[in-house]
Amino acid sequence: MGLFDRWQRPTPPPTGGHEGSVLPALAPDAADRLLALTRSELASRGLEATIDAGALQLSGGQVFGLHNLSVVAAGTRERRWPQVVASHLDALLNPPDTSGPPDPGQVLAQLRTRTEIPTQPAYPAQEPLPGVIAMIALDFPDHVVESVDLPDGIPDTATAMTLARSNLRELPPPEHQSYCPEEDDPTSQVHLFVTDDFFGAARLLVLDELLERVGVEVGPGGVLLCAPCRHVLVVHPLVGPGVLAAMRWMVAFARGEHETQPGPVSPHVFHRAADGQVVQATQVDESGQISVVAEDGLADALTEILGEPEPDDD
Repeated sequence: MGLFDRWQRPTPPPTGGHEGSVLPALAPDAADRLLALTRSELASRGLEATIDAGALQLSGGQVFGLHNLSVVAAGTRERRWPQVVASHLDALLNPPDTSGPPDPGQVLAQLRTRTEIPTQPAYPAQEPLPGVIAMIALDFPDHVVESVDLPDGIPDTATAMTLARSNLRELPPPEHQSYCPEEDDPTSQVHLFVTDDFFGAARLLVLDELLERVGVEVGPGGVLLCAPCRHVLVVHPLVGPGVLAAMRWMVAFARGEHETQPGPVSPHVFHRAADGQVVQATQVDESGQISVVAEDGLADALTEILGEPEPDDD
């Protein structure tokens, strides 16, 4: 059963994980137990660590996020957590040897929110969404390695990204499902693209071909986008009043998947105009609430579709 099976019968998605928990996939007390277990396992290996804001910082300065571990733990009986933690730390602390030039067919890319990357890439990473960068990644048969340096034999970012886009096109196509949050309004239709591989969100880098393959045309209003986790990309073409229902659905979906699924990318919804300009369409306030911000091309598109907003009454 693949990840896509979770959306075979679409329903409004959850609004998020456990509020107030440092690891939203778990309730606060469960998160505390997982963090304590992780610290204990590290101590048994002779390593000192502090855990802050859901991230693990070793005394040597290495920083590792614990989101993915918490998602796995949330779906595992707690009596098995020691084995899950040990396996997770093995993978983090004993990375595979990736020295030497890679096979060109291994070069891909993963989307990551820049501020959530402990070690920033040494190369000028492309930014397909505001605040979200394309990290060069090497796809091995049994694991994926993100690269903070250009792989041997690749002279620059442009060369790496040309290879990445070419290899994304060669991967099996994502499973596709369309869904109308407003059942009687086809203009609310959203398109979900879901993969079992780690490059579902990265299909954004070949979006035009992706939409063409499933017969989706992009009109002058552009599209709404969200890429909440590495396995998922969601697209809504702005063609009618259903954009309001689509936006509400995508806001909730993006936040829920970002907080509860492995490989988080971004909790936000974005707008890509017909000319390719991309803006962030949501923001989070100090209380953690998400609101929509219609500016630039999105404001123009909404005005074209919905008309000028009525003035406030005095």
